[in-house]
Amino acid sequence: MMNNYEFDCDGSTRFIEVDGEQYVLVRFTAREPREMRDSQENINLNGNVALLAMEYFQAGLDGKISDVVRDNVIGKLTAREQENGEGENDDAE
Repeated sequence: MMNNYEFDCDGSTRFIEVDGEQYVLVRFTAREPREMRDSQENINLNGNVALLAMEYFQAGLDGKISDVVRDNVIGKLTAREQENGEGENDDAE
C-alpha cells in the first residue's frame, strides 16, 4: 500500500556515523495519494531515514533520492511488521 505514497525529501540532511560507517540522515514526508484519500481523512508520514553515504550520493546522481528513501522506509516498516507478527505467534504457543 505504501508503494503508492508520494515521498518527498526536503533537502534537510545530517551526516552520522554508525559502527564506523558514514550515513546520511534524510528527512522525508510521505503523502497518501489523492485518489486514496477519504474525503475527511488522510495519512501522511514524516520522519528521518539513515542511508549509507555512498547510496545517498549515487541516488542523487541518478535523480532517485525519493525512490531510495521510499524503498528503505517500506523495507524497515515491513521488517518491523514481520518481527511483530512473529512475536505474536510465539505468545500463542
